[in-house]
Amino acid sequence: MYGKLYPSILIGYSKIHGCDGELGDGDTKRVGAGVVLTLIGKDYYTPQLMSKPWPEFIDPVRSANQGQEISGSYPLVGLDRLAASLHQADGEAEFRLCFATSPEGRRVVSGQVSARVSLLCQRCLMPFWFPIERDVLLGVVADLAAASQLPDELEPLVAEGVVSVREMVEDELLLALPVVATHPLDECPAREVLEQYGQGECCTLAGQRNPFAVLKTS
Repeated sequence: MYGKLYPSILIGYSKIHGCDGELGDGDTKRVGAGVVLTLIGKDYYTPQLMSKPWPEFIDPVRSANQGQEISGSYPLVGLDRLAASLHQADGEAEFRLCFATSPEGRRVVSGQVSARVSLLCQRCLMPFWFPIERDVLLGVVADLAAASQLPDELEPLVAEGVVSVREMVEDELLLALPVVATHPLDECPAREVLEQYGQGECCTLAGQRNPFAVLKTS
C-alpha cells in the first residue's frame, strides 16, 4: 500500500522478522513500550526510524482542497541538480509549503525555502557562503496553456496527479542561485586587483594580466 503511493517512504523502516500475520495491510501492532509495528505486505516494519514525517510525493490539488501544510529539510548532497552547481554540498535546505485555495478558486502553494550554500566566486575563484531565503508562490495548473492564464505574481506548478516534494524544493533553490556567483565586492579577496585595473578590464579572473588589454590603448 505505502510502496505504491510513496515509493521512498519505506527508507528508514526497520524490518521485523518472526511476527504473525494476524493484521491487515497497513494495520499496526504494539509489541512493547513505545514500539509500534506496521504490516506492509507480508512483513512488519517499525516506523520509529523513518527518516522524515512528510510524504515524498504529494497531490497538490487534493492538498490545496484540504489546506495541507508540510515542512522539513533535505540534505543538500541529496539534491543532485543543485549539488552540481555548488562548490560543496554541505548543510541542509529547509522548507515550508502551504497548500490552499485562493478566493478566485485557484489552487496555490505558498511558503519559503532556505539554505546556506557554498559557491565559487568567479572573480577570485575562492569559495564563499551564499544565503538563500526564497518565498514560494505557485499556482497549480494542469498544463502550459493554463499556466499562461495565471496572474503575474504566481509561478506555474504544472501537475497532473502527484508531484515530488523534493523536486519542488530543489527547483525553488535553483531559481534563487545567482547567474554569476561572486563575493560582495567589499568582501572579495580580489578587490585590490580589481580596483587597480578598473574592475578587471585588464586582468583575468586569476589576477593575471590580460594580453588583449593592450588593444584597448593602441
